[in-house]
Amino acid sequence: MSNEQNHNALVRGMVRDLESQVERVRRLRNLGDRAERAAEAAWDELAEEPLSVDLEMTVNVTLGTGGPARGVEFSVEQHERFGLVVTSARAWWQDWFTGKTYDSLDEDTAEYLADVWGVTSMEVK
Repeated sequence: MSNEQNHNALVRGMVRDLESQVERVRRLRNLGDRAERAAEAAWDELAEEPLSVDLEMTVNVTLGTGGPARGVEFSVEQHERFGLVVTSARAWWQDWFTGKTYDSLDEDTAEYLADVWGVTSMEVK
């Protein structure tokens, strides 16, 4: 099994676990007063699950459409002092009826393209 398949399997397992926890809370809440304490305990358990909550932002620059489509996807973070900061970038292409194929860009190229295209000067609202 490839690393991507392992990663996808782990993500699917995590999604199933979260869906199961949410469904448990919903079922318990629908049982009435008698189950309210159990629902609260399940809610608290679910609320305490995350170690952190991160906002991931991407900026997608499309360079062409069809035959194949192509572009660059930037991952950015909001920095308190510096505004948007590019954390990574990857080029992509996509032919008809296929998913996107990605290839990473080196840091210098990513920073240059982000500057040229104004990626870090965008306003996040």
